[in-house]
Amino acid sequence: MTKRFVLLTFLSCICAFVFAQKNKDFILTMNQDTVFGKVTLNTSVAHITFKHKRKRVYFHPKTLKAFGIYDKNTGYKYYKSITNARGTSMFVEVLVEGSFKLYKYEKTEMIANSKYTKNLYYIGRTDERLSTITPDSYENAIKVLVRDHPTLSVEAEQSSFQEFPNLIASLNQL
Repeated sequence: MTKRFVLLTFLSCICAFVFAQKNKDFILTMNQDTVFGKVTLNTSVAHITFKHKRKRVYFHPKTLKAFGIYDKNTGYKYYKSITNARGTSMFVEVLVEGSFKLYKYEKTEMIANSKYTKNLYYIGRTDERLSTITPDSYENAIKVLVRDHPTLSVEAEQSSFQEFPNLIASLNQL
C-alpha cells in the first residue's frame, strides 16, 4: 500500500511539474506579484487576455504593470504599461533598457477591409518623460540623440527607421 501511495504521489508531482512548465507566459500585477499562465495579445484592442487555471481575465494597461510572452523559437518578449504624453495608457514592447529606454507600440486597425499596422517608438530616460518617434520625426530625433557622440553620427545618418532599436542599443553602450 505504501509503495502505491509513494508511486502515486511521485507521478502526481511529475504531472504537476510538467503542466506547470507548459505556461511560460506571465503577468506582473500592480502589487508586484508574478502569475504564470497564457497571455494573448491582440493589437487591435486595448487589453490582453490572460488564462490561468481555466479562468480567463482581461487586463487593460492601467490594471497591469507588465507581462511576458514566451515563444520557443525567439524566447521572451516583454511588454509594460505606459502612459503617453496625451494621457493614453497602452501596452508597449520593451526593446532596449539602459540609460535610454526604447519601447515599441504596435496598433492594428482595419481600414477598407484591409489590416493596417502602425508602429511607433517611445524613447526616454524615464517612463514619465517619453518622446514619440514616428517615421516623420525620426531624422530630427536621431540628430538630437547622437549630437554628443560623433562615433555614432555617421551610423545614424545612414540608418533607417527600422534600424532605430539597434542605434539606441549602441547609444546605451557608450
